[in-house]
Amino acid sequence: MTQYNPSETTTAEIETFSALLYLLAIIADPGLAEERLNKLENSLKEIRTNREALSSERLALSEETAKLKALKAEMKPFLEAMDKIRNEPAPKPEEARQGDENGGGALSIKVEDLELSTRSQNCLKHTNILSVADLVQVQETQLIRMPNCGRKCIAEIKEVLINLDSGLTLGMPPPAGFRKFEFDPNR
Repeated sequence: MTQYNPSETTTAEIETFSALLYLLAIIADPGLAEERLNKLENSLKEIRTNREALSSERLALSEETAKLKALKAEMKPFLEAMDKIRNEPAPKPEEARQGDENGGGALSIKVEDLELSTRSQNCLKHTNILSVADLVQVQETQLIRMPNCGRKCIAEIKEVLINLDSGLTLGMPPPAGFRKFEFDPNR
């Protein structure tokens, strides 16, 4: 025998059920018929109330689900951007310092922090070029006169300056706030 579940009962079944109970109550005990009828009416009211509550809960749930779907659709571009940011590699030390507020930016980067070959770094250190501010003051013709600094080294140095993305090139005047670099290829 299956268990009775009021929420699955149809309106026609409820009306049939109430009529049968009323008839049974009258046949079995005419004196208790009114009491049983009141109980039956209360049960029917409870079933109808529960059914209405379930219906309104389902409606509210479907409305909330629709709101969540709309919110998710609105948030999708934001979430995709956040995922993209999370997946980006961490900035390199020289990139992190480019935007310094003190005006130094890329100019204050040490030569040893640049992505240069050992030969290029040694050439620059040999002539006491310690920062990008020193490097940009040097002419290309001066770099060629340095020991062990050939065309490949110069091309690599130029490429690194371009990659700093700050408009820096060789042969610039001394940047404001930095020392004037005195070039001596024989240091």
